[in-house]
Amino acid sequence: MVSYFQLCHSTLPMMFGLLCSMQLRCSYDLTFLRQFYKEYLPRHYTVEEKRKIVQSFLQLCAQQDSSENIVRQKQFISYTVVYPILKAPRGPEVMDAETLNMLFNFVRSKRPRASNNQGPSGR
Repeated sequence: MVSYFQLCHSTLPMMFGLLCSMQLRCSYDLTFLRQFYKEYLPRHYTVEEKRKIVQSFLQLCAQQDSSENIVRQKQFISYTVVYPILKAPRGPEVMDAETLNMLFNFVRSKRPRASNNQGPSGR
């Protein structure tokens, strides 16, 4: 499967699905998958491909499902895929205006709402 992802970079749903399967306890050594996500992908995928991965992750985060399993998956994906992409050389290029806008909209939507119309001073 990793060989397939190395050749075909456009299969994001499959890539996220396989990534989420790494969270399951099993008797197999999945180190090769971690190496693919943390090392190969940030170095060999183009900026545009990495941007699509980050945007797909932000869309996943925007989903309202906050079950414990979904929250763990989001945390795992952010640590295993998104962080290495942004940390890699040319990582800042991934965050174009559209991707930054998606991020700001997500953060803004998660901000706690004020219970009344009082200003920041509370008066």
